[in-house]
Amino acid sequence: QTFLSFQWDIFLLEVGGLAVLLAPLSPLTRDRPPSRAVVLAFHWCLFKIMLMSGVVKIQARCDTWMSLTALHYHYATQCLPTAGAWYAHQLPNALQKLSVAGTYLIEIPGALLYILPWPQAR
Repeated sequence: QTFLSFQWDIFLLEVGGLAVLLAPLSPLTRDRPPSRAVVLAFHWCLFKIMLMSGVVKIQARCDTWMSLTALHYHYATQCLPTAGAWYAHQLPNALQKLSVAGTYLIEIPGALLYILPWPQAR
């Protein structure tokens, strides 16, 4: 039960299954373009993970996300901190709050761009 307890675990299973469908079955079919249905399914998965990531932050009613202070903690507590995490943690509070607001804009309304029928929107 531990594997399926996080949102990205199920996402990995979905995308892994789609990757199997996308892979050529033989060397003779390697030069064919991928199936349109599989490509659309990948777009749907990307839309779904982005939208769900944004909505879950609102539904959880977590004070750090609601007050736009989540990044104050994120840089110091992430599982695999990057070399730039310490520097990002030192950024002014206003810039970190603006970054959290940007995260909401990218993950919720921005996710809709993945399912629009026009490739230019993506």
